[in-house]
Amino acid sequence: MDAFPGIPGYRIEKKLGQGRLTDAYLAIKEETEQKVVIKVLFPELVQVEDEKFPKRFLYEARRAAKLDHPNIVKIFDVGETQDNYYFVMEYLHECLSARIANRDFPSGFESGREAGITKNAGITEGEVQEVLDIFRQFIDALDYASQEEIIHRDIRPENIFFRDEAGFITPVIVDFCMQQVAAISTTVTEKGITLRDLHYTSPEAILKNSMDNTSDLYSLGIILFEMLTGRVPYEADDPVTLGNLHKTAPIPQLPAHLSRFQPLVERLLAKKKEERAQNSAELMLLIEELNEDLTPDLMEETGRDEIGYEVGNEIGNELENEIKDDIRVKRDPGFGQEIEIASGIPESIAETGTENLEIGQEIRKEFEEKKGQSQEQAQEQDQDIDLYPGPGERAPRHPFELKITKDTGEGGAGLLSKLKNPRVFIPAAAIIVIIIALAIVFLKPTEKTGAGKPEEAGQEQEISGDSEVSAPGESKDIQYTRKLKQAQRGFQLGEYEKAQQQLAEAEKIKATPEVETLKKQIQEKIVEKQDDIVFQKAIKTGTAAALEEYLSQYPNGRHAAEAREKVKEVAELEKKINEEKRKWAASRVTLRSSPQTLDKSDVRTMVKKRGFFEKYYNSTGDFVNHYELHTINNQKVIIDYATGLMWHQSGSEQYMKYDKVQAWIQELNRQKYAGFSDWRLPTLEEVASLMESQESRDALYINAIFSKDQNHTWTSDMFDKNRAWAVDIFGGDFNPVDIDYDSFVRPVRSAK
Repeated sequence: MDAFPGIPGYRIEKKLGQGRLTDAYLAIKEETEQKVVIKVLFPELVQVEDEKFPKRFLYEARRAAKLDHPNIVKIFDVGETQDNYYFVMEYLHECLSARIANRDFPSGFESGREAGITKNAGITEGEVQEVLDIFRQFIDALDYASQEEIIHRDIRPENIFFRDEAGFITPVIVDFCMQQVAAISTTVTEKGITLRDLHYTSPEAILKNSMDNTSDLYSLGIILFEMLTGRVPYEADDPVTLGNLHKTAPIPQLPAHLSRFQPLVERLLAKKKEERAQNSAELMLLIEELNEDLTPDLMEETGRDEIGYEVGNEIGNELENEIKDDIRVKRDPGFGQEIEIASGIPESIAETGTENLEIGQEIRKEFEEKKGQSQEQAQEQDQDIDLYPGPGERAPRHPFELKITKDTGEGGAGLLSKLKNPRVFIPAAAIIVIIIALAIVFLKPTEKTGAGKPEEAGQEQEISGDSEVSAPGESKDIQYTRKLKQAQRGFQLGEYEKAQQQLAEAEKIKATPEVETLKKQIQEKIVEKQDDIVFQKAIKTGTAAALEEYLSQYPNGRHAAEAREKVKEVAELEKKINEEKRKWAASRVTLRSSPQTLDKSDVRTMVKKRGFFEKYYNSTGDFVNHYELHTINNQKVIIDYATGLMWHQSGSEQYMKYDKVQAWIQELNRQKYAGFSDWRLPTLEEVASLMESQESRDALYINAIFSKDQNHTWTSDMFDKNRAWAVDIFGGDFNPVDIDYDSFVRPVRSAK
């Protein structure tokens, strides 16, 4: 048996398993006796990879440790010993993949699914609610991480665990930033990724294109599909076929009883990044709409016929069978048409009359009061329910769930014994009396109403609601009143466009002063709303031209006075900035843009001549840059007015060997990043100008205006035929690096 690694301050108990990069161990922190997990970088990776590989591992682990969110794993410590590189995280003992595989998800956190329901049993409404709740937490965690400029890039069930705090279960995402480390090693990327991992990979990751937060959301969409259905949307027997499915196959349709989730799945699994949901706010809104729409019809008819009623709630259930939101009372043949009461309002009002309607509403109120009393009685009975199952019964999922028994088919004798119980007999008798009273009330012959009576009854029906379909025989006046009320309600709720549509329909029926007044009010609100949107957009743009454009559209708008003041302020500021830029342009340093072959003495001479910082060659370098961040075509660039260069703000997201660099830049130019097609690999002299003499954010020797994801980058200058010069932004120095090694690319172009 292999010996456990020695980590100071921790007592390793056992090996839990291994991932792509690390062995995982269960350990005890000696100072507090707290259970933790220690992940130790594979020793063979330390031996075969470049010496910067373990440094990158520690760097990314420290980045992940800074994340502070309840749904992101807590990393307590990051460190190295003579032989090991490791980080220490909280102990989480169960992952999502195990729950999905066992169909022990999301319900039954405590004791699992009941016996007798198969592994492929349909998902219930309660389980759907839990899925949405957990999914919402995932979204929030990923949104927080993206705000910290961290993308996971490896979202899959094996990287989602559950934290159990005194029975309170929280889903937790682990291994943030580790994919950044895995990308360095060809061994890891080729041998570490399984066919199962590819089930959760986004199309852009398969194409090796740039990834952003929407790539994580795509993977999360796969997981949502799997949680709802028990299977992943795309299946194949080989990686190539599976990859092609992700890139080109239509998005699968959910089963009919889950079809309302299809819009959410579509927004997550779109093939193109720009067609997916772009932020958490959009997804949260979709989920809230789903929550509002959820009804019991989500429950699949699986095993329902075998399940009886809840013993401790039998009184309430019997009442529920009699008292529904829609009460239907049928006359015997020959007494006339069927009378239906929906939410207390009869459909055949013309026959029954308004008086009978009011009586029916009073009786329904009595129903509801009786129902409430019976539910209180049922709650009292709950205290006596035996929580332990008998033969043929299942255990409750948690102590607060009542025992469910199978129907024993006890027949009339059993029913009679129940009726002897006063708690059952009294409410049952009350129900019978009330039903008889209802029948008398509604079967009583009524006087023939005059021509105006049906219209009045119709008006009562109109007050109840929002039906878009006119009732048979509904007069024009009633239709007008209904549409007007709907428009008024939409106006009050701020749904102005919808209110405008309803009002237009009302106006077609009857043009009145009331319609004209509401029309003006709605139009004013719509104009105000558009005014606000255009103004806020101009403020966000922050230029005098944008504010002047707002004033041209709304010269007397709500924000016109403020916009005029802002124009003066912004114009003055822009004037100062332009003057500053001209000064910098006059004193601009022109750097060499053509590649050369340099030895170490050439580099020492260059950094001293230019005043560039380099930890070993020129630690006193004091070159001053003048950076400005710009967004062009929704893509970020940085202009350095000290050198006249425009830099790609983030550079490549993946490491690559030197022979892959030019192809990557050609693709960047083909796509016209930020509208330009003349990006190139910078010279060592150009990259050296970016080096800062002090470590800034995340211990990098570069200004924080640049993305923090790159810690070193290739240059176009060579040392010899097998080595190119690279700048180590993490270490603060320049090195000749073997062209078979991997590094980032940060493209540049002239800003002239």
